[in-house]
Amino acid sequence: MSRLLALLTLCFALAGCAAAAPAPADVTTQPGVADRGEFAHLLQTGVSYDFEPTDSPADAVRHADLVVVGRVKQIVEGRILAYGRSNQQANMVVQVQKTLKGSVGDTVYVEVSQPSGVSIDMLEAALPNGRVILFLDDRTDVEASGEESGRPAGSSVYTPLVDGFVIESGTGWTSGLVDRDSLKAAWSKLATVDDVIGATSGD
Repeated sequence: MSRLLALLTLCFALAGCAAAAPAPADVTTQPGVADRGEFAHLLQTGVSYDFEPTDSPADAVRHADLVVVGRVKQIVEGRILAYGRSNQQANMVVQVQKTLKGSVGDTVYVEVSQPSGVSIDMLEAALPNGRVILFLDDRTDVEASGEESGRPAGSSVYTPLVDGFVIESGTGWTSGLVDRDSLKAAWSKLATVDDVIGATSGD
């Protein structure tokens, strides 16, 4: 009898330990998940672009109206464009840390296509923790409804070149709107965000 009681006591103790063990964290709540490319993955979901890749970061600077380094602080529902397949836009509020071309204040508003089935809440939860480099076209005058959606009245709104959205990811970087394999070799050989910044001044 004493042996049976001892075995039962041991079983209950082991069961208690098993119950107390924490469940594995959901991938969306683990620290650093945004740095592993989730934001870029969401922006690219079901979206394809017909575009001519730029030859290098320096070439992208020549094609852009504004080039900034900063951090995405927020993303909100944006305008609905009057043309194109992905009309609904999401508006990123970007805190500017450095301007590489053009002139802008400490905040810039950048709209990107919001893929079907991807909510603003999903994008907000995956905001990148690191820096972004944005090679931007001024799209303020493009015809759209909800003209001031997600930004102050009278402010400009921009959109990245298709291959001009660099997101810091750990010690490296990922491409925001298209897979990095779609970029030309002068981009792909650059290992870090600082490398990309350095390459904006010349080929």
